[in-house]
Amino acid sequence: MNFSRFNIDPKRRRFLLSGGGIAVGAVAGLAGIAPAGAQSTAPKCASDASADAFHSAFGSLRLSLIGSTAPQSAVPVTVSAPGSRALIDLSGRTPLVRIGPEGSAILLEPKGVRLPGERRSRRWSPSAVKALTDQLASSAEHLTDLFSLRQAVFALYPEYLAHTGRTAPKALAQQQTRSGRRIASFGRSPRTEACHLETIVEETTRTVRTTVDVVLTAAERYAQCSERCDQRFLAPGRERPIDFAICETECVAAGFVDLFVGTVELVETVVETVSRQVLICAEPIRDVFRDPFRGRVPVDGYSGLLAGATGPAADFPADVQAKATDVLVKMVKSLPKALQCVATGTWSITALQTVGVNVAGLGSVPLGITVCMDRECALTLIGAGLGKEAFSIVASLISLAESGSIAAAVAAAGITGAAAVAVSQLVLCLLAVLIVLMVHLMIVAGQIVAYESLGMIAQGICITHPSLPVIAAGVLNPLLGLLALGNMPLVVTPRG
Repeated sequence: MNFSRFNIDPKRRRFLLSGGGIAVGAVAGLAGIAPAGAQSTAPKCASDASADAFHSAFGSLRLSLIGSTAPQSAVPVTVSAPGSRALIDLSGRTPLVRIGPEGSAILLEPKGVRLPGERRSRRWSPSAVKALTDQLASSAEHLTDLFSLRQAVFALYPEYLAHTGRTAPKALAQQQTRSGRRIASFGRSPRTEACHLETIVEETTRTVRTTVDVVLTAAERYAQCSERCDQRFLAPGRERPIDFAICETECVAAGFVDLFVGTVELVETVVETVSRQVLICAEPIRDVFRDPFRGRVPVDGYSGLLAGATGPAADFPADVQAKATDVLVKMVKSLPKALQCVATGTWSITALQTVGVNVAGLGSVPLGITVCMDRECALTLIGAGLGKEAFSIVASLISLAESGSIAAAVAAAGITGAAAVAVSQLVLCLLAVLIVLMVHLMIVAGQIVAYESLGMIAQGICITHPSLPVIAAGVLNPLLGLLALGNMPLVVTPRG
């Protein structure tokens, strides 16, 4: 199999030097290069987006653009976690996934997996899959880097789309939907999982082989198509830059999109395998909770934050949730209609007890919070102007999150006694979700836009916070907890 077309060849170099680089600049990013003679510089600000690059707190992207008229579609070429400790790289001769820093990394390639210290790759097989999961299970750093890469893939691309107004090709939007559903299902009970190691390894091996076949087929299809474009439109003396750009765009749509989707699915397969074998099936599970962006998180690490929590003796009953929602709606009535709309949505709680984790001395501990809303409400979140008000809205929500504000609102609703304590705690959790929503509005908006392009939100959407909202509810200084929550992006999934 020939992957040489992933690198720019002499014909393209001559073409770019002759002035054709302006015409094909949009597609040159496929080779991971800048036009000849150009200086590649990073955007000045952390959340700035350009035609071929995007940087945020979750990592960085390099992208290629499809089409010459607005709105263009964008396809990632590289995805890098913060500090470049893990990445997906499709700019070389063969697709590559690196987990960990150079020199001590795990490398995933179509031909197999290479573990730290090994000179050759192990071909994909049950023994290779087991060796991979064993390595991840024994190395906290590699496990952290793997989940950091997952978070980068999930958060960066929709945020880029929302910032630039560009669109996702259909296959990429569909892949995003699959990832969102996997992540949002983090609260399922581990008792439903099949924890037989041999079964996990066999299932993963079959999935990996199928995914690798997709990657290789897509790479070959793109390489062959790109070769034809070169021959037809880059012949010396007969360069046709416009036709070449159109031809290369068709190649991107024909093969490169599937190449990226297949590589992301390979990463997701490894993440899901690790989640089953290392995060769920390993004992004990009672002292940890599973975070889809951080992996296995010991409860002991949050003992100081949880110590001040005074949760009720049982899960939040329906009447408490209804009262908390009513209080929340009244508290945000002066904020933009988009926030009021979200506040009136259907809220649900996933508790730690649901996933088999119990914290001594505590009753109900919220693990995840989901709010569902109709399509009209969802579209208000991508309306013009909301993003410009984000900082002032966050400041207003933080002010509302102060204990005095919540207590006053609960008292005004006529709620007293033990019910007031439960409602106050839940209102703070719901406010925390609204704060994170505004902090990561662009990530949420990008996901909504992708789903809308597929016609998938006719029944509305659900937004899930997959971290631990009780961090904010149980500390004397809620702002500390809100900062912790803000490091985790919200997950959007189509409703129904």
